Amino acid sequence: MTTKLELNVQQSNGSTRPATILVEEKNLINCIFPNINDKTITEAQLKKLQETGRKSGDLGIIESADLSPQEKIQQAKINGYNEFYDIKLSNDKKYYVITIKPTSMFYPDPRTEDIKKDFGLRENVFLDNNLELVKKREDRSWDSRNHNYDYDKLRGGDTFYIPIEEAHFTNGPAGFWRRLI
Repeated sequence: MTTKLELNVQQSNGSTRPATILVEEKNLINCIFPNINDKTITEAQLKKLQETGRKSGDLGIIESADLSPQEKIQQAKINGYNEFYDIKLSNDKKYYVITIKPTSMFYPDPRTEDIKKDFGLRENVFLDNNLELVKKREDRSWDSRNHNYDYDKLRGGDTFYIPIEEAHFTNGPAGFWRRLI
């Protein structure tokens, strides 16, 4: 759903003028400019917002898809992912390198299914990029030929990779109850 966001643009003479931009979510501005405190921005910041909105050719609406990989990491922080994951870019800038933070004794570890939901992954994206990790954590108590990897638990300290174009940080991480059930 598109929202109009009213901003004040600081002029060089000290006055301000109103400006309106269209955003998918209001907090996307904070992904681009993390230190913005009020609704007053500079001309350069307005120009950056307008350029960001035109990236995907959708009439200038700023969407999650328009964010750079670094801005998406900021979006992950805003949406609470840093409570459960450490997220950074790989050296080649093609993947997010995500490390699961250790949980307390009574807090459930995430299953592969939880991670797929947390990051909005399509089927097999996680498995294709992290097969060795999943095999290492696989429950060998039953026939692995018919094994459903979605129910395998990963542990604190495990690191996995997600291609930049596949990761989404809008769902929010699985909390206690979703991991438990």
